[in-house]
Parts: sequence; C-alpha cells; structure tokens
Amino acid sequence: MKNAIKGIVCCVLIIFVALMIWSNESSAQKPKSQKKAAVSKLGNADCLACHNNSELTKDVNGKQVSVHVDEAVFKESIHNPLNCTDCHTNVKDYPHDPAPAKVSCAGCHTATDGEYHKGLHAKALDKGSTKAASCQDCHGSAHAILPSSDPKSKVFRNNIPQTCGACHGQKFVMEGTGRSAQTFFSYQESVHGKAVAAGSDKAAVCTDCHKPHEIRSASDPQSEIFKFNIPTTCGKCHNNETKEFKDSIHGQAVARGNSQSPVCTDCHGIHNIKSHIDPSSRVAAQTLSRTTCGQCHSGVRLSQEFGVAGGRLSSYLDSYHGAASQMGSNIVANCASCHGVHNILPSTDPKSMVNKANLVQTCGKCHPGPAITSSPEKFTMLIPIRVWKSAPK
Repeated sequence: MKNAIKGIVCCVLIIFVALMIWSNESSAQKPKSQKKAAVSKLGNADCLACHNNSELTKDVNGKQVSVHVDEAVFKESIHNPLNCTDCHTNVKDYPHDPAPAKVSCAGCHTATDGEYHKGLHAKALDKGSTKAASCQDCHGSAHAILPSSDPKSKVFRNNIPQTCGACHGQKFVMEGTGRSAQTFFSYQESVHGKAVAAGSDKAAVCTDCHKPHEIRSASDPQSEIFKFNIPTTCGKCHNNETKEFKDSIHGQAVARGNSQSPVCTDCHGIHNIKSHIDPSSRVAAQTLSRTTCGQCHSGVRLSQEFGVAGGRLSSYLDSYHGAASQMGSNIVANCASCHGVHNILPSTDPKSMVNKANLVQTCGKCHPGPAITSSPEKFTMLIPIRVWKSAPK
C-alpha cells in the first residue's frame, strides 16, 4: 500500500514539473502583440489638461514660476505640429517623476546650436553670465515661437533691431560686459535704422552685419566685422561700391594686410552711419576733408611708416577750396571731388581722377571752360592762394 502511494506521489510531481516547463515555453513563444501593452505616450491634450491653467506654477528656489501654456497661442506657433514629449523627452507620466529636464533646442536644431556655441553669447553663458542671450531671449517662449516670415515674430526682419535692443539698448544689462547701450541708439538714428523704422526690408539690420547665431567679436578673424572682412560684409548690400573699393589704393592695401588702411567703417562710421547729405554725417561734403580724410592724412604716421606724403589736410585748408569750406560752403570741392570716393587711386594710375591725363575732366566738372582746357597744370598750381586769412570775419 505504501509503495502504491509513493508511486502516485511521484507521478503527480512528474506531471506538475512537466506542466511548468510547458507553460514557460508557451509563454516565451507568444507574439509581442499578445504581451501586455506598454504605457501609451502622453499626448498634447494630456499635458494641456493641466498646463492650460493660467494659475499653474512650480517652485523654483523658493519662487513660484508659471508653467502655464496658452493652448490657443501654442496652436499658432511653429512648434504646434510637435508633441510636448518631443522636447520634454524625460516626461513619461504624471506626476512627473523625475522632474522634467531642461529642454535643449539642439535636439532638433543641431547646426544652429553649433553656430550659436561659436558666438559671444554662448561663451558668456558658459562663463556664468546671467545676462547673455539664449534661444528664448531672441525667439520668445518655445510655446509661442512664430516663423521669421511672420510680422509678429521677434525675429521678423524689421523687428530684429528691437529684439536686439531689448538687451543692447538697456544700460543695466550692458554694464559689466565691456559694451555700451549707446550702440543701439546710434543705430536707431542711422540711415539704416531710420529706413527700417520707415518699413524698408532692404536696409541693414543687426543680423546682416553680425550674423544671426554665430556672433563673434570684432577681434576674431572669422567675424563678419573683423576689420579685413568688413568690405565683404558691407558688399553683401553695397556690391558696386565694394568692387570700386577693392580696386582702390585703400582696398589694395587692406588686401595686403595693412591694418592702417581705411575700410568702410573708418569713413562712414559703424552703427551711426548717416546719409552723405546729412550735415552730421562723417562723409558730408562740408565735413569730409577735416573729419574723415584728415584723420589719416593730416599727421605724419603715414609718411613715417609708408612714405605717403603728409600735410595734405593743411595744404587743402590753405587753398581757396579749403577756405570756402571753412566758411560754410557745401558745394566747393573737397577731397572726394578730386580723388574720388570709393575708387581712389594713386596719381600714377591712368584710371586715377588726379592722373595728369585726367585733370581736365576732373577739374572741368566744376570749372568748365578754356582756362582749364588750355593749361590744367597751371590752374592747379594757382589754387593754394591762402585767401582765408584775409577773408571777412
């Protein structure tokens, strides 16, 4: 009897073990579709169910910070086609555990992020600055970003000066950065700034000269505003003037690496560029010789370093033309009247306006008639007559 019971128990155990093995193998062979479904991805409606509440906040270092997302505004934004979790990648469920990580725009905008990190703003942030611009400072909230083609966008072309000015026009922001807020106000009063304010979509805005993301220091050789790069930068809009300049005596000197030779901004200014018909412009007819050309050609530095004849400004001021200019004439000849503007060449160059063969044509622009035609050399020798000392006060 005992042996029979033992046999039954052994048979039961064998059957039980066999069933367990069969169950495990069967489970392993089940198709994935029959396994328990994974937790579904949160949709925008799930997130907005909470975040569309304008009173929703979170605690950040003891301060209550809004985490409200306006659903209507988000639907109008360029990011509307995305799912919230495309950016907030570590948010899997609610309540959020762990807390949502800081979003990186580089996840989608890799190339742009690379450019940004070569610029001054990113480098300042890396050094601990709390004032340097990040993506949202220029583009706005990630939930409200509009395409640059939208006139309401912060980076719509005509809005860019005001966007940059939100920082660069604020003294308290610029303090301690080594830069002045005056730059922004100078631009506003410039020929470019006034044209943009009047609705022009052609006049230069900040990003035309500085680039949008890869904003580098003027001392950086790769910067758009590095001295030797300025003619090319200005040439993006002023193509004909740049071609003339690059062929000129100044442009050729710059191409050789001569840092003493002027580029566009040395004559026209930087942010405060004015029209040549504006009396306060550095290239206005009545101020050109003394204010602009004279800053280089009145001293001895060019003579000592490059053998360029000095005393040009003083000889001009001693002439009839210079005397008339000092008395307020805005039609009398100045440096550019005789030497050209962007196309200045040495007198030995056959294309120069002051080459001997071209003097009749150059002087004849103001002095038509036989006196010039018959003897231009004699006429030019009679110009410095020092009449200004005896002129009526």
